[in-house]
Amino acid sequence: MRLKFGLVIGFAVGYLMGSKAGRYRYDQIMKALGKIGQSEPAQKAREEAMKLVDEAKQGFRNGSRDDIGADTSVRAVTLP
Repeated sequence: MRLKFGLVIGFAVGYLMGSKAGRYRYDQIMKALGKIGQSEPAQKAREEAMKLVDEAKQGFRNGSRDDIGADTSVRAVTLP
């Protein structure tokens, strides 16, 4: 599903950038993209993405707060 979505988006961007159809067609495409961007599924996806970005930023700001390996001591490994 992700591959198909990426392919469609890539095709649309490529067509938009490389189109020689003129200003009228460009305006049509931008109007359609605006409608898609304002649709409810797109808004939900945008909100989810922003939530994930905010969580990642918070995690980076706070540093690693998990206790993975906290109960084991650090030992140097020597080779024979």
